Amino acid sequence: MELVSSKKIWINILAGSIAGIITLIILKRFLKGKSVGDIAEVKLGRSEVRYSELYVDDIYDTDLLGTENSRKLVQSEGMAAVI
Repeated sequence: MELVSSKKIWINILAGSIAGIITLIILKRFLKGKSVGDIAEVKLGRSEVRYSELYVDDIYDTDLLGTENSRKLVQSEGMAAVI
């Protein structure tokens, strides 16, 4: 796919560069300064493992903690956030 149908390669390079710069300007404008904290309240939660299920502030999260090693790892080093 070509932006400009031309046999001269420098025209294609120039057209591609201009399209890339325009794309970067648009992305920079629309993606500036937004984070989850700007939209919602984020607070640190208390994580708890019951059997192979993970709960954060008594809210069910997942049941993918099948091995004992993964349960110990989440309990000792895991960090939870409530959004």
